[in-house]
Formats: sequence, C-alpha cells, structure tokens
Amino acid sequence: MGRDLAVDRFAGSEPRVVVVHGVLDRAATFRRFARALAPLEVVLYDRRGYARSRDMGPATFTAHLADLRAVVGREHATVVVGHSLGGTLALALASDPPPTLRGVSVFEAPLPTSAWWGPWAVDPRSVLAGEVPEPDLEELVSDFLRRAMGPALAQLGPNFLAERRAEAPAFTRELAELAAGEVAIDLDRISVPVQAGIGELAGTRHRRGLATLMASIDAEAYCVRGAPHGVHLSAPAAWAEAVRDFIRRLD
Repeated sequence: MGRDLAVDRFAGSEPRVVVVHGVLDRAATFRRFARALAPLEVVLYDRRGYARSRDMGPATFTAHLADLRAVVGREHATVVVGHSLGGTLALALASDPPPTLRGVSVFEAPLPTSAWWGPWAVDPRSVLAGEVPEPDLEELVSDFLRRAMGPALAQLGPNFLAERRAEAPAFTRELAELAAGEVAIDLDRISVPVQAGIGELAGTRHRRGLATLMASIDAEAYCVRGAPHGVHLSAPAAWAEAVRDFIRRLD
C-alpha cells in the first residue's frame, strides 16, 4: 500500500470526534466543520483512494471499515460522524462497536441493504471485474458530480474535475460494491446511540433512509435548514451545532 492514511488532528477535549467523508470527497472539505466543533478534539482523514491517501486505493468497504476502526482506536472516548457513504461506514462500525465508541452521527447515509435504495448508475459486475475502460470510469465521475453539484461545478475550474476523475477507481469501486449488494449492515446489532440527519433539500431516498433508521434503531433525527447533501460545504456551523447537541446529551 505504500504508506499510512493521511490524518489531520484538531486539538481539543474529549470525547474526540472522528469524521468520515463520502465518495469523491476528502478531509480538506470538512475543515470548517471541524473548527466549528471546537472545543472538541476532531480527527479528519482521507479514505483510501482519495486525496492524500489516493495511492492506497481503491479499497473494499471492509478495508475502509478496518481503517475507521484503527483511527478510532482503543484509547479515547470517541464519537464518529459520517457524511454520505462515511455515514454508512459509521453505522457498520456501530453494529460491532469498539469499547471507546460513545455514539455515531450520520448525515444522509446510504442504506444499500434496503431494496428500494437503487437504481445504481454502474454495472457492478463489469466494474468489480475490471472490465470498464478508464474513459468510461471518468465519465461516471463527471456525471455524478454534475448531478450532485449542479451549476456550482462550473465555478470550481478544470483542476477540481481532473482531481476527481483521478479518483474514479475508488469512486466506481464503492458504487459497484453497493450496487452488487456486497455492503451489509445489521441495524439490529447497533448498541450505541445514533443521530441521523438530513438537509432540508434532501431527496426522497435520503428522507426514506432517515425514516428507516428511526424505525429500526430509534435514532435521534434532525434536519439542517436550507442544506443540500453537501451540508459540510453549505452549512458547516449549523451541522456542527446539531452534532454538538447530540454529544452533550451523551454526557
């Protein structure tokens, strides 16, 4: 693999907050959110295949989960905050929690074990078998970003898109695993408190996902006013306040 995960730490008090990003994302986009969580200690990291950890990927969901478990460790009381697919990883960790895990907070986490979550934009068999040409992988990235970011994508310049296209192997691997049903989370085994949030502009699937979590594990729900899926970019302070409230209630 070459080296360890790229990790950033913001000093502060416990419980420590470990933040897990989603697909086509990175630790750097969560820095405003991390600063808004002060005075708590916050740990950000680039998952395998992305940004400064790009040369370690692509990786399976199981490998990403093992990385998260290692970052959480066994020394500090920790709350895991997961955005999008990072939230799916947080829920998977909560189904077999380390002793230091106090709770998890997820924002619009995909629930791939729900039959209604699809359809998916990838053919999982061809992607996992390595049969998709690189230009097609890059086009999948471009299509995803256009749908996710809309007109804002054009304002970010060619370097932004080029960097994300370089992460196509990690992105498509993750979507293919989800589409193939290879990611399983046993919600019944979750034994730590869970906070689940959506943005006011959330789509139907994420709203249904929130309802599923509330019904399955008695999750604490919240909504960030005016926020799209990229809450860490559009409303980091409001998101941090919701997470801080959850952590205060854990105490």
